[in-house]
Amino acid sequence: MHRGAACAIILSEENASECLTMFSVGRDGFIKVYSVTDGIQLRSTKLGNLPLSSLALANSMDAYPIVLAGSFDNCVYVYSVDYGRALAKVRVHDDTVSCLQIMESSCQQIVTASWDATVKIWTMDEGRGSWAMTLDSSKNTKNASVEFVEQLLQ
Repeated sequence: MHRGAACAIILSEENASECLTMFSVGRDGFIKVYSVTDGIQLRSTKLGNLPLSSLALANSMDAYPIVLAGSFDNCVYVYSVDYGRALAKVRVHDDTVSCLQIMESSCQQIVTASWDATVKIWTMDEGRGSWAMTLDSSKNTKNASVEFVEQLLQ
């Protein structure tokens, strides 16, 4: 699977063929995509020069979901399984992105946590092949951030 330790894994049936698919990232810096149903590797792509630490899936109009991968280089990579390449690399923290979570709501948001001791909520916008993430400074987002952190502490 990976040449180093695997850091995150997600199993999903959200794709055009509705087969069970495994997404993983590891210390080797690779994102790997396997069809568990067919027993084959679909993709293996190295993202950046440092280990990948975390993983989340975002809805997409393509056959497979968009993969978000947190990295030791303080960035989140946005990866398309369908095109086999990174769509974007966004610096989101001052240290390793230790975890990611997609908040499914009326507008998709991503929560990132880091070794820099911060938790941030970002709004995701997908536009004609480019991705943008911006810190949402609205009152609702601040409250959601506090609620999320409180849930983590319980």
